[in-house]
This record gives sequence, structure tokens and C-alpha cells, in this order.
Amino acid sequence: MNAKKINVNPHVFISFIFIYTIIHFSFLFWFPHGMFKQIGLGIGSILAPLIASILIYQEWRRENQKEKIFWGLLFFGTIFYLIGQSLWLGHYYIFEIPPYPSYIDIFFLLHPFLFLCGLIYFVSRHENKPGMMVVLIDIFITIIVISIICWYFFIEPIYLKNPAPRLEIIVSISYPLLELLVLFGLFHTRFLLDSKTLSSSTLNSLTIATLLYVVTDSIFLFFTASDSYAFESIIEPLSALTFLLFGLSALFSKEVHDHRSFSWIKKYMNQNILHTLSIIILSLLFIPHILSTNVLLFMFLVGILLILFRQFLMLKQNKELNRLLDQTARQLEEKNEELKKTVKKLESLNRLREMEAKTDYLTGTYNRRFMEQLMHAFIKDANCHAIPFSVLLIDVDRFKSVNDQFGHDFGDKILFEIASLLQQTVRKSDVVGRLGGEEFIILLPSTEMNAALKIAERTRQLIEQSIFQFGEIQIKITISIGVTSWKMGDSFDKLYKRVDEALYEAKNIRNKVVYRSK
Repeated sequence: MNAKKINVNPHVFISFIFIYTIIHFSFLFWFPHGMFKQIGLGIGSILAPLIASILIYQEWRRENQKEKIFWGLLFFGTIFYLIGQSLWLGHYYIFEIPPYPSYIDIFFLLHPFLFLCGLIYFVSRHENKPGMMVVLIDIFITIIVISIICWYFFIEPIYLKNPAPRLEIIVSISYPLLELLVLFGLFHTRFLLDSKTLSSSTLNSLTIATLLYVVTDSIFLFFTASDSYAFESIIEPLSALTFLLFGLSALFSKEVHDHRSFSWIKKYMNQNILHTLSIIILSLLFIPHILSTNVLLFMFLVGILLILFRQFLMLKQNKELNRLLDQTARQLEEKNEELKKTVKKLESLNRLREMEAKTDYLTGTYNRRFMEQLMHAFIKDANCHAIPFSVLLIDVDRFKSVNDQFGHDFGDKILFEIASLLQQTVRKSDVVGRLGGEEFIILLPSTEMNAALKIAERTRQLIEQSIFQFGEIQIKITISIGVTSWKMGDSFDKLYKRVDEALYEAKNIRNKVVYRSK
């Protein structure tokens, strides 16, 4: 079989199913009895599982398929059915209707069996080990109940009038048993699993096909047991429709997003509902027999039913408690997230306040308080580890006349621009601050006298060469810089006094760099 992808639109395929079924029923009801009618019905019954097997094969071999085992088992089940149908038709055309049961029934039974195995595997992938054990126990309970129901309603009434060998009875009960178990698996998958790998449309199509499968096989068993089966019956078109629906399920391969269309069912469903209903149904079936047999046994059965009802109420109560627990956990999570956001906001606010506490509001550089603290830290570190550093003390020349001539707003803009230029000219490790008024300070870590003088001169030249323009006003500004370097035994007062004296000397000359070592 070629693995090349045949793109089929699901809606187009639904139209094809409709036309195919009409044609198939046309052969059944409108064509006269004869070889042409039999061949037409035979081709229709073969083509449907063949088309289904091709579509299921494509889904199985799809590159990003997450449920390869499930689709693989469904594919092989369809192939076995196709083989069984071919053998049955071959036997019918050459000889007559094959005996029932026969080796051909093995191929027919393999389809629901492999389908059921695929569903069990699918559920096992999405359930934990304890959950899977519960599902398997539910399956065994359901097998017992379905076997009894099949016998009570289908097999016994049919074979009561027409006794049959034990093998025929076993095969007869196997068909509805396997198909009803498949329905149980589909029910569990559809309503009790949060699967994201089989679409809602896929599960719906598989469920409808399986229901039709049960109806078709029940009709077949009835006709077979009453010796009234004929090839030219409604069974062939219904079987073909069943497998076309199986093929349709393979075309809906998109992932599940939700089950909102059945949310009202899911609200009241849980894993205990199926086996509880099974036992209740079984008990109800036996009530007439028990009443006619023993009142004590009847009371015992009523007691069991009451215990089951009590368990159901307890489970419902536990479910409500779990719901409240989940709701509380979600609320705590939400509160925790809100608390985290609040903490982040507070941390951000604290960082902002810390920054404001050490930042000069006008220039954006560090303020006097922070620079003095940093200078104390530099001195302490230098005294401990003999790591030199230097200090530049800067004053803007004739700044008072600028304020008097152009106003304080203009002067503030000048200070802001000078601060920006100072930050551009120094190294990344250097720290720029404003002490107040037109006075700035620069701390140069790990810097001795010669390097400090070069930085100071470069800074002075940058300011001197810059033109400060605001609107139509253009002016040139110069600065005076006092420089000193740390010496062993220096205190804050000694160091600051020395650099202040250097600045005082530079201001007397203006646009000058002066170094003081003593």
C-alpha cells in the first residue's frame, strides 16, 4: 500500500458516504434479483473496508502521528475484516453462504478485538498506573454485565426456539460483547480522559460507527440463528456504511482543544459511574428471579444496592471536596501570584528610592552624600590594600555671570550638558557626581597621578571645545579642575582639603588643571 498522502476533505468524504450508501441501497431494493445485483452488493461490501483501510493507513503512517499504535491496530483490524469479507464472498459466489460459525468468523472478530486493544493502549498512555488498574477492573465488570445482558436479551431468546452447538453460542455472544466493550472504551475516552491527540470529531465518528456495528451484527445474528439470513439483505449496506465511518474518523486528525459541546455530561461523569450502573442494571435483571426464589436473597440484594448508593453519595461528596480543594489551591495560587507582583513592585520602588537617595535630581549624576560615602569607602580600601585612587574636583568658570545674564533655567541646562560630557569622557569604572551648585567631582579608582592628570586635561579640553546652544543662544564654557591622588595615611578631610586647594588655585587662573600632592 502506497504511503503517499491522499488529501481528502472530511466534508467532501461525508458527501461521498451519502452517495455511496444511496447507490448501495439502490442495488438492494431497486435491482432485480440476479448475478448483477449480487456482484454490485459484493463490490460495495468490499470497497468500503478497502477505502477505510487506506484512510486509516495514512493516518497511522502520518509523520507527526502521536497515536501510531492505536491507528495501527485499527488498520490491521480493518484489513482482517477485509480479508474475512473477501473469503466470505468468495465462498458465497463459488459455493453458497458459508456455515456459521466458521474460520472466517476469526477474521471478523479480530476487527473489534484489535480496536479494543487499541483503545486500552490509548487509555493506558493517558492514565497513571492506579487509574489504569481501575479502568481494567471496570472492563472486567463490564464484560460480565454485558455478557449477561447479551445472553439475557439477545442470545437466549434467539436460541431458545432454535437450539445450537456451544461453539455457535460462544461466537454469537463474542460479537456484541466485543463491540459493546469498544463502546465502553470510546465512552471512557470521550468523557473521562483529557486527551489532546484524538479529536472530538474522530471520537464521534468512531462511536457512531461502533453503534451501527452493534446494530448490524445483532441483525446478522438474529437472521443466522433463525436460519433466515440471505446475502441480499440490509446487512451489507449497513456494514459498508459502518466502515466508511471508520475511514471518516481518520480524516479528523487535528488536536483536541476542548470538549465544550459535552461539558454538561462531563460535569456529572466520573470513573465510577460505568461499573456502578453495570451492577445496578445486573441487579435489576435478577430481581424478578430473586423475588420468585427467596425473600431473604431479595433483601440481601437491596442491601447491596443501598451500599452502592451510599458509595455513590460518598464519591459525590469526595468529588465536591476535591473541587473545593482545587478551587482553594487555585485561589492560593492567584494570591501567591498577586503577592509576587506586589513584592516585585515594592522591590522596584525600593530600588527607585535608593537611586533617588543617591542621585542628583538636576544632572542625573550621583549626589554629594553618595560621593562622600564612596570616597570614604575608597580611602578605607586603599589603606587596607594599598590600592591608589585619584580625585578630580571641577568648577564651572564664571557660572554666576551665566545665571545672571541668561537666567537660572539656562544655567540648569548648562549644568546638565556638562554632566553628560563628563560622563562621556571618563572611563566606565570612574564615578561622576555633583557636589552642589556648579561643582562636580570625579573619583578615579586604581588611578595614579599621571593617569589622573591625562583624564583631567582631556576633560578640560572637551568642555572648552564644546559649544553650548539652547535656542538662539550659543556660548562657550570652560572649567577649572583640581587633582590629587591618595597617599598612605590620608583621611577624608586631608584628601578633600588637598583637592579643594588644588581647585582653588586652578580657579584663580581659570580653564586650568592643577595637581596637589601635599
